[in-house]
Amino acid sequence: MNGTFLEGLEPSNGNNAMSNAVEVQLKALDDAGLLNASHAIIVQSIRELATAVALSAARGRATGTAAAARELRESLDMLPKTGDQTSVMAKLTKQLEELANAG
Repeated sequence: MNGTFLEGLEPSNGNNAMSNAVEVQLKALDDAGLLNASHAIIVQSIRELATAVALSAARGRATGTAAAARELRESLDMLPKTGDQTSVMAKLTKQLEELANAG
């Protein structure tokens, strides 16, 4: 984040593609001025769910991956929307739908 958003919350360590995509989307929303302290719990949940999706997928746990992907998609829907959906968000949404349908 650019340092103005939710002091004390740190971005995920970005050790997987899902977390990286989430951080890109969160940064875009923050840069657009759309995130504030009222989004803290949602942002933290999204970061943790992105890690859960990646870990479940890496372990071959289709049911766990699908459940976490569904929750992640629902949490992402709770964030403010920009006027146009970025290609990163479209790609992330597609990946989540594929993972959710796999279970």
